[in-house]
Amino acid sequence: MSRLCLLASAVLLFGAVQAKCGDGKIEKGEECDGQPLCTKDCKIMAILCCSAGGSMCMGVNETLHDIYWFAKGCFEEGGTGSGAVCTDESGHSEQGKGAVTGHCRDVPLPPTTVCCQHANSTCSVSRVNSTASLAAVDCAVSMPPSTDTVVLGSCGPAGLCVPLS
Repeated sequence: MSRLCLLASAVLLFGAVQAKCGDGKIEKGEECDGQPLCTKDCKIMAILCCSAGGSMCMGVNETLHDIYWFAKGCFEEGGTGSGAVCTDESGHSEQGKGAVTGHCRDVPLPPTTVCCQHANSTCSVSRVNSTASLAAVDCAVSMPPSTDTVVLGSCGPAGLCVPLS
């Protein structure tokens, strides 16, 4: 059997080369890879705060895909969700600590661009520089059924997202 046939057989048996999260290069299937706002699983982190009225808030750092469920629960309980960080009275972050006495506060993030690949083969870009601007990214990745995909990058001339390099 020739080398070419062996290589072709290996690709058919084992699939194409998988993306390697953590190598610093955004590859197919990854939303990011080591850039600011990137989780260890190569997903873009979304930051959301739920204000329960008065001086109570609860905040989470989740992926854009998972934030939907936190927001849904917030709204169902009568809260107001926003792209913000839950901070205590002295301004210290209370993200992920459950309901605390504090307020939702928009905070700066490292400036970057988020590209949304729409199901209709077009893309759009959002410039992100704060928790509020990240929450405002116009992309249907968090609402089931998700039809769009997102990546840190720009929108190319063919209507396809081009990952940051």
